[in-house]
Amino acid sequence: MRHWRNETSGLAMTRAAGMRARVRDFDWTATSIGPRDKWPESLKLMLSVILDSGFPMSVRWGPDLIVLYNDAYAPLLGDRHPRALGKPLRDVWPEIYAELGTLHEKILRGDRGSFFAEDHLWQIQRLGVPEDARFTVSYSPIADSSAPNGIGGILATAFETTERVRNEKLLQVLTQRLETEVAQRTRERDRIWAVSEDLLGVSNFDGYFLSVNPAWTNLLGWTEDEIKSLHVSELRHPDDASAGIAARARLAQGVQTVRIENRFRHRDGSWRWLSWTMTADDGLIYVAGRHITAEKEASAALRESDRQFRSLVAGVTDYALYMLDPGGTVASWNSGAARIKGYTAEEIIGRHFSEFYTAEDKKNGAPNRALSIAAATGRFEAEAWRVRKDGSLFWANVVIDAIRDEAGNLIGFAKITRDITERRNAQEALERAHQQLAQAQKMEALGQLTGGVAHDFNNLLMVVSGQAQALMRRLTDQKNIRSLEAILTAASRGEALTRQLLTFARRQPQNPRTVSLGQTVAAFRDVLSSSARGKIDLDIDVSSDVWPVSIDIPEFELALVNLVVNARDAMPEGGSIKLTGNNVTLRGTETVEGVKGEFVALSVSDTGTGIPPELLT
Repeated sequence: MRHWRNETSGLAMTRAAGMRARVRDFDWTATSIGPRDKWPESLKLMLSVILDSGFPMSVRWGPDLIVLYNDAYAPLLGDRHPRALGKPLRDVWPEIYAELGTLHEKILRGDRGSFFAEDHLWQIQRLGVPEDARFTVSYSPIADSSAPNGIGGILATAFETTERVRNEKLLQVLTQRLETEVAQRTRERDRIWAVSEDLLGVSNFDGYFLSVNPAWTNLLGWTEDEIKSLHVSELRHPDDASAGIAARARLAQGVQTVRIENRFRHRDGSWRWLSWTMTADDGLIYVAGRHITAEKEASAALRESDRQFRSLVAGVTDYALYMLDPGGTVASWNSGAARIKGYTAEEIIGRHFSEFYTAEDKKNGAPNRALSIAAATGRFEAEAWRVRKDGSLFWANVVIDAIRDEAGNLIGFAKITRDITERRNAQEALERAHQQLAQAQKMEALGQLTGGVAHDFNNLLMVVSGQAQALMRRLTDQKNIRSLEAILTAASRGEALTRQLLTFARRQPQNPRTVSLGQTVAAFRDVLSSSARGKIDLDIDVSSDVWPVSIDIPEFELALVNLVVNARDAMPEGGSIKLTGNNVTLRGTETVEGVKGEFVALSVSDTGTGIPPELLT
């Protein structure tokens, strides 16, 4: 670990002595493994080994997995040290016991052998500060004939791999220390040698193995004597020879630790991939090999899958599929992206993806906001306007997914863009059709009601008019006659009004004709005023020089009433409505249809709330 770097052997002995004293003075009678004088020899021997060792080691003994450890292991415990000594494993590491306990129990039962994991993530207390660090951990069974299944406990070893250079130094120290301990404790060495799943061996620089552990036979099928009789070139794949020879040469030149990967031949002729760690001392090479065939095959399959996926993505033309680096720079580009956005791969790869955003979106920070949301939640999805290379806009459905590595680090984004402009236009057209249908239905209902009222009102006016005419024939008093004339005039105006209402209700036949716009609007003013009603002022301003127009009066009046009613609904608290008529000349650029010629424009404006900006197109 980081603060061990400059410690001398004397300081290491101080640490060992300190932990040895804690073990010696601990009240073991209160634990499930009992007093020290009753401990099995295998536990005593293993404890002596780890207390003499400066390498982080821990023993978990018995069914309760009682924890014993040396001073080098204490920093891994953080603030759990020293209270972790003598405690069951479940009490020392409760947060990871569900996984760790299950693994240890399998090893105790003999259901599995050793466990080895590289770069395992731990959070430790270092100098009182929590720190994430990575360690290579190994759990090996400790043989004990008096225990169930012949396994009394588990030896846990760990070393930090946070910095590879430091790791290599620790490996060299561990190798030297293990050589000394092997000479002193042959029995314990043989047990560990026998149960290790890694290939352990000692060879000379001539390419012959002097000793190998049983894992060689388990993995490769050769007996130990057969392996010793074979030159390494007879076991190693011919294509890997140059790397092996170079590795031995580096060791001979004094390089402390060398790592390589190569293939060794099984007795049946098949090949196994192995990852080797090698170190040299006193003319001998010490090797530890880990079987990595499954990882190699998985990596090859992943590369092939990635190649196939890239080929598939490259052929997709309906979607823009491309990758961004963590900063938003385009890293890949498929044919669909080229078709939709107009850029070739050579033109866009290496540029920021904000190129596709409108100037307003860029100003508002939309590109960076999209990446931030994707990074925080894993995905960003939206629909908005995007810009092609030629500057034209299209309505896009955009999905951005965050891509992370196995450690959870953000390595980029996958982006999918679809051009859904046609779908959006069709949807808007459908919505407009629905609105027009609803408006037509409303106006139809209003027309039916208006027609019924107009007919009934006209019948009443006929009675009033008929009776007034009858009275005029019988009366001679001029005052009464003037009163009757006033009644007849009002009835006549009422009849004109009902005729307009019937026209509005389409109870009269349509008859397009040329009329004066100002006179027509003025004649319909009463109906418009009654439609507006409430606290609303109606202002009609049609220029006197407005050209005559050819219109279907009922349809024209219906349209005016519709506009006035809509304006009225937008002013619940009151306001004003203004009708303005003017001559206009169109040159073909003013409308989508490209209409040209001389026309009369009638506009209706109000002081109401208006249309929300999000509904305007």
